[in-house]
Amino acid sequence: IFLDDKVVLKDVVMQIGPVPILYLPSYTHLLDDKRPRVTIIPGKDKQWGLFLLTSWRVYLHENLQGRFHLDFREQMDLAGGLDLKYKLPEGGRGIFRSYYTHQRELHREHFWSSLYGSDKGDPTTERERSRFQVRHVWEVDDFTKATLEYNRAQDATVVKDFFEREFEENTFNPATYFQVIHSSNWYGLSFLVNKRVNRFETVTQQLPFVSLNLRPMEIPWLPGFGEWIN
Repeated sequence: IFLDDKVVLKDVVMQIGPVPILYLPSYTHLLDDKRPRVTIIPGKDKQWGLFLLTSWRVYLHENLQGRFHLDFREQMDLAGGLDLKYKLPEGGRGIFRSYYTHQRELHREHFWSSLYGSDKGDPTTERERSRFQVRHVWEVDDFTKATLEYNRAQDATVVKDFFEREFEENTFNPATYFQVIHSSNWYGLSFLVNKRVNRFETVTQQLPFVSLNLRPMEIPWLPGFGEWIN
């Protein structure tokens, strides 16, 4: 226990009765954090029906924080995922996002409607839906920056259906690429590999693409030209 700062636990096991369901090698609980650790959002939506969205925010380390999601949507069934934000001692920082559901579309108003009325609905349809994202940025030095981004989605609308705010804010970039940019006073050098990983995408693949841009430079000894612009 660090007074007025944090509590650090090692080898944490979470149990329901005698059954262990979660193990963490380390868990840190901040004592001065005012944000809620657990969020529960119930409601009713035209597309989802009755829903209950839950998330548990965890602070594993000052360089590793995350959020567990466990959601229920009446028209889509259970879904869950994990978000992590990390920072490496050497090698940059990044985010990891995952979400998965074995979606069972109900095709009737409520799941109990068939028990007391004639609202049987169409047969339940099932399909797997998921998204997986990794974005890592490394400031190699004052002149060089490397970026790796990997985005895998089961279909084109999975982010829109489950993360509407993220979709509307256009923070989800489906591109998958690795890029290194080196800049100096004389030139800019870029190395890019761009690969299609989602079958529903139309992508111009670059395997790889290298560009060299020379900076404008003065040529004072050439009459009539103050500078040369590439």
